[in-house]
Amino acid sequence: QDGAPAAAAPAAAAPVAAAPVAAAPAAATGTGGDVLSTLQSLQGPGEVWGADGIAVGKEESDLRGYDNFGKFFDLIQSTGVAAELQGA
Repeated sequence: QDGAPAAAAPAAAAPVAAAPVAAAPAAATGTGGDVLSTLQSLQGPGEVWGADGIAVGKEESDLRGYDNFGKFFDLIQSTGVAAELQGA
């Protein structure tokens, strides 16, 4: 050895604590909203032009609009599911 003190053994790593689990959001109370009005107002994912946009002067990644839940909402209204959800 060269006369230098021996290096201490590395300390054991401290256990890593798990990240806390996020709590579920509390149910809204007193807002007067129901599942159907929420569904009707939700904004779906953005829809881009893609290759069709080039012909009309748009970039492929330009936003064309949103794929909302209107068609689904209309279908549950026409089949009676909406009435069941509202308790009628």
